[in-house]
Amino acid sequence: MLTDITNQFNHMINQVENSEVLNDPWPHMFIPEILKTNDYRKFTEFDTAEGLIQDPIELEVSNRIEYALDMDNESQADIRYFNKMANKFFHVVANKFGLSFEGQEVLPTTRFWKDSSELLIDDIHTDAFKDTVFTLSCLIYLPKDMSQVAYGSKLYEYIGDSLAEHTVQDPGTSGPHMVKKDCEEHFKCARTLPFRPNCMFIAPNFDGTWHQAPTNIAEGDFRNSLMLRWKV
Repeated sequence: MLTDITNQFNHMINQVENSEVLNDPWPHMFIPEILKTNDYRKFTEFDTAEGLIQDPIELEVSNRIEYALDMDNESQADIRYFNKMANKFFHVVANKFGLSFEGQEVLPTTRFWKDSSELLIDDIHTDAFKDTVFTLSCLIYLPKDMSQVAYGSKLYEYIGDSLAEHTVQDPGTSGPHMVKKDCEEHFKCARTLPFRPNCMFIAPNFDGTWHQAPTNIAEGDFRNSLMLRWKV
């Protein structure tokens, strides 16, 4: 699967370069046909693919079935080329948001997610992490058809008057990153992205980039996606 992803980066770069940053309700990108059309089915069937290993800890913590790349069984040449292309893609995306990290090699964590109605991650949050100044999250939607269009990510804007009172900030993070459950009425859902096949949702963790995973996944159903996340 490492090589399958690597082979998409030039196509992904072209799609990003030919797409615009959206600003409602905050800067993000939503890009169709992010993977080569002829290769898309292979990604939707990732749970039977070679080169992935399941993370049992994530399942225990969040009820999310998560797969990582099995780097221990990849050649060093293939890993170096993946890193080169992943770093190139990061800088192209960062540039779209007016950011420059010239001279820095920034590599992603790569995770395939299989979410169900049992998913425990249901808070409104930003992608802030301890000791990380900037995070770029690129989520590729992997439904097999249009039947799951309602499972998209929700984007929020803050409409309250005391952000510190309504949110949580963990030590080591650059700002508030999670909304208190009893304060969600102070956040307005301004947009729900359609969970359409082969689309990428790109979210930088600027101040105010509040969003939420879907809470409406039907029992017995799965929401599949691929998260590429760069932390600077």
